[in-house]
This record gives sequence, C-alpha cells and structure tokens, in this order.
Amino acid sequence: MKAKIITFAIGLGLVLFVFSSCVRQDARDNEPSPTGPSTIYLTLYLSASPNVLYATTSRPTSEIKAVVKEGNIPLAGATIYFTLQGGPGYFSDYSRRIAIVTDGGGVATILYVGPTKDEIANDQDAAIQAHLQTSSPNYMHKEVYLRILRAED
Repeated sequence: MKAKIITFAIGLGLVLFVFSSCVRQDARDNEPSPTGPSTIYLTLYLSASPNVLYATTSRPTSEIKAVVKEGNIPLAGATIYFTLQGGPGYFSDYSRRIAIVTDGGGVATILYVGPTKDEIANDQDAAIQAHLQTSSPNYMHKEVYLRILRAED
C-alpha cells in the first residue's frame, strides 16, 4: 500500500512537471513595451568642451561637438546646422551660423570663439543650437549653453 502511494505521488509529480513546462506564447507578449524601445531611430547628441570659458585679453575657445546615430550606428554624411542663438562670440569662420557634415564616426565639430574681457562688461551666457537636416516633416535639434566669465581688470 505504501509503495502504491509513493508511485502515485511520483507519477503525479511527473505529470505536473510536464504540464507546467508547456508555456503558451500569448499574442500580447509581442506588443511593444510602454517604456521602450524608442520609436525614434535617429539620435543627436550635443556637447561643449569646455562649457565654462574665462574671458581675458585673449579669446577663449570651446569645441562644440554633435554626434548623430541611426539606430546606435554613427551616421556619416549628415548635415548639422550650428547656430549661435544668443550671447557674444562667433564660430571659427567668423559667422554665427555654419553647416558641417558629419564624418565617418557621425561627428560634426566646430570651434566657438568667445569674446575678450574688453568686449563684455560682465559675465555672459552663449546658447548654441545644432539642427540635424532630415527629410522628415519633423526636425531634431539640441542646445548647449556656455558660461563666459569675465576676468577682473
């Protein structure tokens, strides 16, 4: 009798094990998650190095870098429009707007040239925008701010 109970328990355990391992794939498992992945395929990153400049008798500079990726792969040949939105200074070609094409690493770089201490009366901010040229009806842009500290007289 005891052997029958043990055999029944082992058999029942095997049956439960077999049926619990069969998992039905539900169609709802294929729905995208509300937290990701993102539906935006192009990404644009913008940085300034350094982002705080010290204006003395010589002009401070900052490297403004935009990185464009398409599905996490660097996008070469994309046009980025850099615009100095507000504040003193100019880009290395003496303009306040310039178009740069990304290289093989998806990077477009421009040099911002700040003012001397004689050209500003106090600390200033400069805002630089980068616009990615696309063929979609939407546009992508990022903005970076530079703080310009005026040296004492």
